[in-house]
Parts: sequence; C-alpha cells; structure tokens
Amino acid sequence: MSGKTPRWGTLLLAALVALTAVLLTAGGPRAETDVDKIGKALRSSPVYVDPGASDALSARQARALVAHIRETGAPLYVAVLPDDPAYGGDRVFGRLRAAVDRPGIYAVALGSSLGAASDTSVLPGRTSQALAAQNLRQHPRDLAAALDGFVTDAATEFHDRAGQGTGGDQGTGGDQGTGGDQGARDSTGLSAGDAVAVLIVLAAIAGSGLYMVRRTRKQHRERELAELEQVRGAVEEDITAYGEKLSRTRFDPAEPASTPEMVDDYGRALDAYEEAKARSAAAWRPGDVRPVTEALEEGRFALTVLDARREG
Repeated sequence: MSGKTPRWGTLLLAALVALTAVLLTAGGPRAETDVDKIGKALRSSPVYVDPGASDALSARQARALVAHIRETGAPLYVAVLPDDPAYGGDRVFGRLRAAVDRPGIYAVALGSSLGAASDTSVLPGRTSQALAAQNLRQHPRDLAAALDGFVTDAATEFHDRAGQGTGGDQGTGGDQGTGGDQGARDSTGLSAGDAVAVLIVLAAIAGSGLYMVRRTRKQHRERELAELEQVRGAVEEDITAYGEKLSRTRFDPAEPASTPEMVDDYGRALDAYEEAKARSAAAWRPGDVRPVTEALEEGRFALTVLDARREG
C-alpha cells in the first residue's frame, strides 16, 4: 500500500493541473468574445451596459446618455461593465479600441471605478483620464451624473482641440495661396483658396459657438432641475398635509346647518387643493412652485373661514 499511495497522489495532482489548464484556456476566449460583442454593440450605439451592471446605469439613463453623446457630435464610446477580472482591468481600453476599430474617446465603468482612454489624434490620453477622475470625484455615488459630466467635458475638449487644429491648418493653406498666381485672386485681394479657408474657419467658429451655447443652456437647465427637486419635496409634503387637513374638516354641504357661504368656502378649499396638485405636477422651474404655495394659502384661508362660520 505504501508503494501505491505516491502514484495515486501523482495522478491526482496531474489531473488537477490538467483541469486548471482547461479552465484557464476556456476562460480566455470567453472574455475576448465578450469584448468583441461589446465592440460590435458600440459600433451601433455609443453606450453599452452589460446586463450584470444594469443596477449602475438604468435603461432610461443609458438612453439619455446616448442622446447626449450624439448631440455633442464627438466620437465618444461608453461601456458600463461589472467588476470582473476577465476584462483585464486597464487592458480593457485597448481591447475595446481594437474591437470597435474607430478612433475616439473610450470611457469604461468597471464596478465602482471609472476610467477613460483616447486616441491621441482625438484627445490626449492624459486629458481623458483626468476628466474621468474629476467627474468620478464630483459624483462618487452617481455613475449617471459622472458619465454625463464626462461626456460634456470630453466633448468640449474635443471640439476646442479640433477648432484649434482647423484654424492652424487653414492658416497654412492661406500662406501657400499668397505665394501663388496673383491672377487667381478676386477683386478683394483674396484667392479662391484663401476664401475657402476663411469660410471653413468661420464655420468652425460658428459651430463651436453653437455648441457652447447649447452646453450653457444645458447646464442652466440642470441647475434649475436640481433646485426644483429640492423645493418639490417640501411642496409635496405641504400638499399632503393640506389634503389631510381637508379630510379632517368633515363638512357635508347637504347638512341642514350648512349655508351657501359655507358651501362656497368649502368649494374654494377643494379647488385650491386640486389647483395645487396640478401646478406642482406641471412645475418646470423653481419659480413655478410659487403658485402652488399661493393656492394652498388660499385653501387654508377658506377652511379657516369655514370653521369660523360653523362655530357661529
């Protein structure tokens, strides 16, 4: 028996080694296939959310992010993935870039982390990394906000860089035109090449200006929404409290002791409640909640008058 034990141990060890090798070999291609599938999806839509990471970014948030990216016109790609070592950590950027096969800015959320990489021709890699880190610090518990901010910042950097490059290239073209045939110039002293260069530069400036205007409007709207959400909670509580007070009034317009004035007071109190709910639901800006407060004040006053009439 003592002579057979080592042999069985050797066979068992060999089997374990072989099984481990098979598992490792099987794991590699599967992860690679996943990245290939993600790359294919990103070629169709700039945002991919792995089913295992849907808690981090909802379908509605993903659609909003897609719309935001397309609005910027920047080559941005975002992948939200579970924190799985199979993706290779930082190597996922290179693998995704190869799978998508398009120059661009790539942001990847792996679990609670957020990183970015980019083609130098589009944006310096250190810039995209810094923007991802900055937005993650600003929104450590809100991935949707971090990604939205990153898209805005990265797109701005991209357009600024593209505008500077366009201006420089066209300026060189203009200098070459200056040394050309004077007969190619029109009565203004500009050659056809110079005129085209000027038009391109003006178009680039106009495009950048339009984007900045849109960005400013978007930021202003985001601030308004944040302020609205802050006050909306208090207003909704106020409406609920008023509704409870209205229920405790227990006034029946058909009771013998009621008078037309009491019925009118009660009607105004009910109307105020409905108006407050409707205006709260339709509020678009923080200032829109003021009519809600006014309606509730009017309703409370009507109830106070009603109580006074009932007490005689």
